[in-house]
Amino acid sequence: MGPLDRTSTNFLLAVVTAAVLACLAATGLGLKFRLPEHEPSPGLSEAAVEQAVGPEAAEPTWLGLSEESIEDIHFFLAVTFLALIVLHLVLHGRWLWVACKGREPKWQRAREVIFVVFVGLLLALALLPFWTPR
Repeated sequence: MGPLDRTSTNFLLAVVTAAVLACLAATGLGLKFRLPEHEPSPGLSEAAVEQAVGPEAAEPTWLGLSEESIEDIHFFLAVTFLALIVLHLVLHGRWLWVACKGREPKWQRAREVIFVVFVGLLLALALLPFWTPR
């Protein structure tokens, strides 16, 4: 099988992105609504609760996975989704730039500047967690 043409690549990217988004939503909703609140009993350590009622009852699970495992999967899906969106924007970058410039020559430069500033703000927002203190 040879390389995919542009239409097939875009379709495959859209299908994979939609599947990752559906899984991301499922894990997020599962974390929020299917796992019970996991609060330690007052005066008891996690080890004491686990010893008293067993390891299964001490840690809530969903689909046989612990909350931490689901959070890890959710994070991986979120990073994958963002990477797919960036890939989508890169593949359609030329179209975005042409659409941004528009047909009216009088406003092309202003629209270009607005586009570049907007992209810069999006990048700054995406990198904000790395700039803020813990």
